[in-house]
Amino acid sequence: MPAFAQALKQCHDPADWKIILESTASMMKAMGRENPLKESDYADITNEVMVSIGDSDKMVSHEETINVYKKLKKGSLTVFSNTPHPIEQIDVLLVSNAIKKFMEE
Repeated sequence: MPAFAQALKQCHDPADWKIILESTASMMKAMGRENPLKESDYADITNEVMVSIGDSDKMVSHEETINVYKKLKKGSLTVFSNTPHPIEQIDVLLVSNAIKKFMEE
């Protein structure tokens, strides 16, 4: 948590980064207790959806991501190589190209 708090402070200073940290912690705890999306909800999504994960993601498992992808009627799955979870650490060009490709299909 200290590294995450420091990153928030750097990104959001002079705004009250502590509120962002508290809100994020609250959201993560709530999602840990009960996922707001139920498995049955995915089958009701009719839009095309790109589900993605970084191969170095430690926040969401590959198994969870694949399970969601399989439940979608029009889902596609993208695994980004050398990519962790925090958006600040992603290769922006890699992700933006994947999104552009998905939008063109």
